[in-house]
Amino acid sequence: MTDPILRLDPARLSVEPGGQATLTLTVTNPGTIVEGYVVDVVSQTPVPWVEVAPPSLSVYPQQEATAVVVFSPPSGPGAPGGSLPFGVRVRSEVEGGGSAVAEGDLDIGSVSGLRAKLTPIASTGRWSGRHTLKVSNWGNAPARLRITPEDPDQALGFLVSPEIVDVPLGGEVVSRIKVRTRHPTLRGAAQRLPFQVTCAPDDGQAAGGAGPPPVSPASAPVVDGAFNQKPILTRLVVAVAVLALVAGIAGVAFLLTRDDETVAADQSTNPATPTGFQALDNLSPTEITLVWDEAKGVDGYRLFAVDPAIGKPGEAVEIAGATTTTVNAEVEPDTEMCFRLAAVRGGLPSNLTDETCSRTEAESTPEVPASEAPSPSATVAPVPGGGGGGGDGGSGSPTDPDAPPAAFITVLRAFGSDTGEEPARQLQAEYASNGIPAKVLLTTAYGLAHATPAATPTPGVTPSPSPVAPLWIVYVDGPSAQESVAACDAATARIVAAGGTPPQVPCASLTYQVVSRPSGQPSPGPSA
Repeated sequence: MTDPILRLDPARLSVEPGGQATLTLTVTNPGTIVEGYVVDVVSQTPVPWVEVAPPSLSVYPQQEATAVVVFSPPSGPGAPGGSLPFGVRVRSEVEGGGSAVAEGDLDIGSVSGLRAKLTPIASTGRWSGRHTLKVSNWGNAPARLRITPEDPDQALGFLVSPEIVDVPLGGEVVSRIKVRTRHPTLRGAAQRLPFQVTCAPDDGQAAGGAGPPPVSPASAPVVDGAFNQKPILTRLVVAVAVLALVAGIAGVAFLLTRDDETVAADQSTNPATPTGFQALDNLSPTEITLVWDEAKGVDGYRLFAVDPAIGKPGEAVEIAGATTTTVNAEVEPDTEMCFRLAAVRGGLPSNLTDETCSRTEAESTPEVPASEAPSPSATVAPVPGGGGGGGDGGSGSPTDPDAPPAAFITVLRAFGSDTGEEPARQLQAEYASNGIPAKVLLTTAYGLAHATPAATPTPGVTPSPSPVAPLWIVYVDGPSAQESVAACDAATARIVAAGGTPPQVPCASLTYQVVSRPSGQPSPGPSA
């Protein structure tokens, strides 16, 4: 048996899905007997849409016979596509007879089933917007596409990730698109900037080998989108900025006028209750010294003596000015007295402080040994040029305002520590011009202990400093408490004679012992 000889005409043909393509098969019998042959079509994938007519042939020796092969691929999403290799097989009907196969190629046209969807269709922003592109393939062949956005006005820039996508048959891919304006606007109305995204066929190859069949440019999906560009400064932003500016100006104006308004408001309200109100114990048999913290913005104070027996305040004693110390000098020896204090502003008093009480010392008449009594020369009489400032305890000229103080001082006038230096020095100069040997010092530089002129100091014992407010004081001094008081009395007489205002408190009540001095300042000799 010999194999038949086959010929296909044509060996390669094309067909569109839903159409038909035919070829002619010629079979030659090279044998010496009549042969019957069966004709069919074989392929790597089943092709149920191919037909052979007639399906069998009877061929005489050395003669030819023909058959027609018809290809009818279906249409729709399930249709095959691309190049399909096939073979036309001819087998002898006689068992053990010869056979032959003629090969050919069928090119099936592609069915466009690409769909694209842009989400959102329009984005909004001042500088940029973001979109998502989904591409699905319901055709009959995979596709490789290049995502290409463009706008007609060239007002936008685009960033696509990924830019090239392979869409499998029946599958879907996602690409992200960022749109950015090339010309941001500061003010004005929002602008709509349109653009298009084209999913055009790409000529590259797929990662696993040969690329998908090309997609016709006419069937490439195109979607429309837009970017709504807002101005950087919207009406709301401008309104907020204006409100913030107005608020800032109002805040600055409030800070600049706050003090004046506060003072004006304070004048119509009661002041706060004074703080730090206390009595200093054991200062004198007939005097009680009261101190308190300075209250700002007050006109003065009202001091009330409280009878411990009935617990009610008596008549008020008016204290004018910003003083923080007063002395009650009308107390019997060994007597307990209680006091309450109120601040006054614009005629309106504050609430009273809690009671503070103190007991005066019992009056004593200690004997003074003759060896310790002051010499007659130590007593300063109110005569011209008198005063204790030139005693043994001081140094420098009697009218030198900054000469170190003697062992004891008596205060003539006191001024605040912040602004009191200049008025204190002016008053000292006035006193010096009237022959009063007054001096000036700042109390914070010295330790001062309240002294009782009638008491005899204990040799070798230095008293503890008394609480004295920071003040600039004009004073006279002496080597003993008695001499310092005598110098104060002489100064008072001269002040009255000159028509000035004398101290309002007895000299004995404002006499202090200097118990500590600035570093490097020599201490005076022992008191007479």
